[in-house]
Amino acid sequence: LANLMDAQGVLNDESRERMATAVRALKAGMAPLILACGWPYRDDSDLAIADAMASFATEELQVDSDKVLVERTSRDTVGDAVFSKRNFAIPFGWKRILTVTSSYHQARTLAIFSFVYGPSFHVVVKGAKSDTNASFAASEAKVSGCFSFDI
Repeated sequence: LANLMDAQGVLNDESRERMATAVRALKAGMAPLILACGWPYRDDSDLAIADAMASFATEELQVDSDKVLVERTSRDTVGDAVFSKRNFAIPFGWKRILTVTSSYHQARTLAIFSFVYGPSFHVVVKGAKSDTNASFAASEAKVSGCFSFDI
């Protein structure tokens, strides 16, 4: 999952660390490929953050381009789950999903992806390192409380 980028597609540190964590998982054999998600959210750029994430993986982290797919529809974590399932997991017959996000975002991401994907999929969430402070963690916990899933 992506975080932020500038108008030229340069990823912030959090997005870079998330992709670096995904690449380490790929190279360790935990996943056969990487799916970068995210729409062109910036008003000053037509670049989708999914493309910026994919470029970072292939150009800076030396991942073969055939190992990186992009999903440009999703606008948030719920959308990442919905569109990755609809556009990739179901058509390609994936049953195991490894999602990478920041460590502070793991619990909510696991709840969302598990709910959207359902019991016929095995969902795992891996947390990337991130710099967070207490108020940021409290804000994430508050947002997480908005979701109620019976999983």
